Order: sequence, then C-alpha cells, then structure tokens
Amino acid sequence: MKLVIERYRNGGYPGKDVTIVTPYMAQVVRYRQTLFALSKQGGLLKTELPKIATTDSMQGKESKVSIYDWIVTSANLFADMGLTIDSNRGNVGMSRMTEVMVNVLPARVGSEAKSIPI
Repeated sequence: MKLVIERYRNGGYPGKDVTIVTPYMAQVVRYRQTLFALSKQGGLLKTELPKIATTDSMQGKESKVSIYDWIVTSANLFADMGLTIDSNRGNVGMSRMTEVMVNVLPARVGSEAKSIPI
C-alpha cells in the first residue's frame, strides 16, 4: 500500500495505468477492501485507485505498471510456495506490464534463510 500511496503523492502513473496482480482471489478482495478504506479516509482519491486482478484474470491483458504480489510469507519447503510454483502463472504475472514491473515478496525468499513464524 505504501508504494501505491507514494506513487499518488509524487505524481507518478495514474491509477488507471497501475494493476496489482496476485494469484489468489482472496488477496484481490483484501487489496480492494484496504484501498477502498484508504480512499474513504482521504488517503487516495477513488479515481486514483489501481486495478486489482488475479493472475488468471490478467491472461491476455496488459497494464503500464504491474505490481505482482507473490503472496509468499513462508517458504521453508517447496510446497509452501502454493500457486507460485506454476510456471505458467508466474509467466503471466511477470509479463503483463508494458513499462514497469514491481515484484513483491519477502527478502528471505530465494535465500537460504528460514522463515520465522509470526
């Protein structure tokens, strides 16, 4: 959310050119709830809200800016990666932008560090 707010405050890409993409519909709902609440509080104009979509729904679509949230919080085992291990979904998620791509995942993913339970 910080990235979306800073983009808005600093006159970056307009909301209509930004899409947040995530593998899970439940995460789409959560993003929408959070962004609408932020809009109601005056932190972001409704007209500046980015689009939010699942990886599957972005098939064949593009956006100038794509923020791909991998939804990985723990990756001690390969099985912890969920839908993110599907190379087709990963390819769709990472190829929907025409100008800017932002990947969101914990720094410890891809390292030898073990996840710490919350």
